[in-house]
Amino acid sequence: MIHHKLYLFLSLLSAISAFAKKPTISDHTPTRPNLLLLYADDQRNHTLGCAGHPIVKTPNIDHLAKNGVRFENA
Repeated sequence: MIHHKLYLFLSLLSAISAFAKKPTISDHTPTRPNLLLLYADDQRNHTLGCAGHPIVKTPNIDHLAKNGVRFENA
């Protein structure tokens, strides 16, 4: 099971890097994308405040989910 998760993680990472902007010589100011990948193998999706859990409070993760991109069916 761990091998499947590792394979999925590496596949996702390679897909993200494939679509990243490639720097060219004409770029004078280097830009780096802000990418944060949270991976918790023992936390369920519904145990987050941003997923609507009535008791669990996760203000920092909720803030990231509100201002970023959240994949619900990944």
